[in-house]
Amino acid sequence: MIFTPDKNEINQRLDKILLGHLPPDISRTELQHLISKGSVTINGSPVKASHRLKPGEEIKVELVLKKELPKSKPEKIPLDIIYEDDHIVVINKPTGMVTHPGAGNREHTLVNALLGHCLDIDGVGAAGRSGIVHRLDKDTSGVIIAAKNKAAHTKLSAQFKNRRVKKEYIALVNGVIDFDKGIIDAPLGRSINNRKKMAITYNQGRSAVTKYEIVARFSQYTFIRLYPQTGRTHQIRVHLAHLGYPIVGDKIYGKVQNQIRLMLHARRLGVFHPVSNEYMEFEVPLPEEMNKVITELKSAK
Repeated sequence: MIFTPDKNEINQRLDKILLGHLPPDISRTELQHLISKGSVTINGSPVKASHRLKPGEEIKVELVLKKELPKSKPEKIPLDIIYEDDHIVVINKPTGMVTHPGAGNREHTLVNALLGHCLDIDGVGAAGRSGIVHRLDKDTSGVIIAAKNKAAHTKLSAQFKNRRVKKEYIALVNGVIDFDKGIIDAPLGRSINNRKKMAITYNQGRSAVTKYEIVARFSQYTFIRLYPQTGRTHQIRVHLAHLGYPIVGDKIYGKVQNQIRLMLHARRLGVFHPVSNEYMEFEVPLPEEMNKVITELKSAK
């Protein structure tokens, strides 16, 4: 893993910042061991845990898996493909589908489905994440793009890293938001109390920005359109919960509502084709279960 510190990470301790970048199953003790044995370098040189980060430094972390994960198997899982050519495949991911295999989710993921659809995608990208360029949370539905060869993966990944892509989400949140539009600018990092969760962390978080505009207001809810400018884990969910308007059905950051899915949908994605460089936008309608809830709220007004 290689990264450079953003503006919110400058002058922060290396060990604290690394916790926000590493997988949540790596403990603080394991991180200290990685640093002490030289597996963490800055500009090619070993460094102390207490090092204060400077602009432009290149931090590299060499992670060794505790045990080799089994290879992902192709599965014949139906995919809602909205566009495909020799280089990319664009999918309307359903809620409940995990993007790539991980602890507790070795099967029935989007990666397994992609391998079943196109075996040549095996080995494209990081280990265990064949074809994956970006991700959607398990319970978030909507547009996701995958690369079918290494060249396409490299170019698409650079677009996401350099924020050249356009993303639009739709959500239903608890509470009535007063402002018609706004910008949420609050850095994110791993929660101190639960590393599997993200939290607003002003002292050591990574820059996270989400623009929003109101679509409709109801007596207890707001239908909202969101444009994330960065791509942090759980960004939209944490930002809205931080404002006091958690997404309906969010059992991690909001109020538990049984039998209700997470009301968050990736409606539109705009990218430049990795070969032709043509700008392309892909859009999918609201899923039936979300559309039903919105329709009922509108009829009750």
